[in-house]
Formats: sequence, C-alpha cells, structure tokens
Amino acid sequence: MKYALIIHGDDRVGLIAEIASFITKKNANIYSVEQTIDDNIFKMIMYFETGNNNNEINELSKLFKLEGEKLKLNIVTVEESEFNTINFL
Repeated sequence: MKYALIIHGDDRVGLIAEIASFITKKNANIYSVEQTIDDNIFKMIMYFETGNNNNEINELSKLFKLEGEKLKLNIVTVEESEFNTINFL
C-alpha cells in the first residue's frame, strides 16, 4: 500500500533522518519527498509504500502520531486514495 506523511513543526538538524529511520524500521520504502522551510517551520510530505494490507492505516497513523509527539512534530498519515487532496506545501 502507498501512504504519505504530512509533517510540520519547528525546524532542526536531523529531522528528515529521524523520520526516514522510523519509516524504515516499519519495513517501508520511501519513494518521494517534498519539503520546504518557511520562517523556521519545517513542512514535508513523505511518500512511502509497504507490502502490507489495507488494514494497517490505523496502526500506522497511531505509530506516526506518537512518533510526532516524541519529535515535537505534527504528523498525519494519508492513504494513497487521498493523495490528490494533499495541498500542504
């Protein structure tokens, strides 16, 4: 399945690496990243895919939300069917 993470929060060194590391620990493959920084606010959409089934979105959303709290970022997980509604950057 394909998903996107919509992420924003205060910018700091290592954010992309921290997020990418967390995704790879979930056996997911990142295939595209869009990011920008405005007034020290980090904004990113990271597209990734997993080999798992459709039922994983709820679990992934909870895990990424918890990781976002740990990293002091707002992280929202979006399914592929919702990609065309993403207008974040």
